[in-house]
Amino acid sequence: MKYLKFKINPFINSLKKIFLTKKKTKKKSLHLLFLQIINYIKIDIKKKIYVLAYNIKTTFNLNVTIFICSLIFFLYLIYISVPGIIYNKSIQNYLTKILQTNYHFNFSLSPKIKYSILPKPHFEIQDVIIFNKKGDYEKNFAQIKKLKIFLNQGSFLKKNNLQINYIEIYNSNFFVVKSDLEYLQNFFEKKYFKKPLIIKKSTFFYKDDNDETVALSNLQKVNIYKDSIKNQYLVRSNGEIFNLPFIFNWKKDDNKFEIISNIKFKKINFSILNQNKNFMDNEQTRNIQIKYNKSKYIIDYKIIDKIINFSSSNSFVGTNKLLYSGTMSLNPFSFDVISTLSKIKLEDDILNNILFQQIISKKFLLNKNFNGKLKIKSDNFLNNPLFNKIDLKVNFVGENIDLSDTILTNEKIAKLNFLNSKLYEDKNNIFLKSSFELQILDRKKFYNKFVVAKANRVDLETINFDLIINLTKNNIKIVNIVIPELKGDVPNEKLDNLIYEFNSGGIKVSNWIELKNFTNLIISSYAG
Repeated sequence: MKYLKFKINPFINSLKKIFLTKKKTKKKSLHLLFLQIINYIKIDIKKKIYVLAYNIKTTFNLNVTIFICSLIFFLYLIYISVPGIIYNKSIQNYLTKILQTNYHFNFSLSPKIKYSILPKPHFEIQDVIIFNKKGDYEKNFAQIKKLKIFLNQGSFLKKNNLQINYIEIYNSNFFVVKSDLEYLQNFFEKKYFKKPLIIKKSTFFYKDDNDETVALSNLQKVNIYKDSIKNQYLVRSNGEIFNLPFIFNWKKDDNKFEIISNIKFKKINFSILNQNKNFMDNEQTRNIQIKYNKSKYIIDYKIIDKIINFSSSNSFVGTNKLLYSGTMSLNPFSFDVISTLSKIKLEDDILNNILFQQIISKKFLLNKNFNGKLKIKSDNFLNNPLFNKIDLKVNFVGENIDLSDTILTNEKIAKLNFLNSKLYEDKNNIFLKSSFELQILDRKKFYNKFVVAKANRVDLETINFDLIINLTKNNIKIVNIVIPELKGDVPNEKLDNLIYEFNSGGIKVSNWIELKNFTNLIISSYAG
């Protein structure tokens, strides 16, 4: 310590000498005095630091330092091992309690519990079940193969005061029914988790009221947490649904009073963005944007007493503008939509599209819980050699899609009416079974369009025919063909042979020219 003290006597003598010196002005004397004091102190401090550094260097001992570091590390290992030492078999009930406090679910933990300090201090529990209370009974909500509870290291010394940093769930199955959806929505909007939750390599099952699985998703990773700085609640997820990889993000911002969710399927260039602004107000502004390839659907909607009213004035199917409006009921689920499209182009390969086949299935649209009406009208029906207008009426009823009353029109030639038309799934194939009525509006133009020979041009007003079309395999079967004006009492063997030959594959109709030829054969069978 004597080396760190200033030498008092030389310092005092220096001050005396300075004050005794004559100066021209008082300001100048004070300035010189200050400079001399600073200079003296600076020189003296440099000397003392040099002496101190030399003493530390000479007294430094490497072995002592290693011993001290080892001791600190050993004490730290003992400290983080405390939970595994002081908690006995009662840890099962204790962990159940703190899990329910932090995550608001009813956990059932097995006694298969072990404690580990690597990679971070945590408890690992095998075979965990989560229950969701449904009235007087508890429903099995999740079955978890492995659960890890990562602990806050600042809470180890005080017993029964463990605090959770976050938990991780591995190889789990989640079973969700329709009644769970409202609960989960309220949970994320109001309660939320107090601590982060991470889910890895798990499966999400959605079941109908008969406990039948209608949809499932393989979850690679789900991260649920709160950003306290931005006051945001966040969900980040990625996985697969219907064998399509997806990325899902959800955010609730309590500063901006908005909820935003976004799901993307990059493989098929499909995404859905849903925005709910001012969610604290009765009049909430809600908007959903759906993008698929070059198509974009922008929908404004409001929810009043579980009824959704929606409309769109700025949606596009490719470059075609789409206008629509409608209502949707959430309980029970149903909808009624009316839309107009500037033009519709029927793609040749749409029936072979994987997404189309997944949507038109019992897992999605052909579901008995999916009910509603959809009307699409367009005065510009492209890619069709005969009709230029379409009035499509789709009625979703249980496991069927009713297309009855749909009309294809060419005002100059003919009109095709869909009668008793039904779309359904059977043995993983999508079928359309329908009766059709072809009304001839102008007989002369009709015959010219199909290039019917004058000798075969009979009085013709309607053609009725029944078809069964396998949309999955792109296969057509003719059940019956009737021209009411020409039907006689004697069976038409020539027509029956044509139908048989077509159904057995002897006659191919895959383009417009082949359709004209086959139509000529049908008409000639009546003309004799």
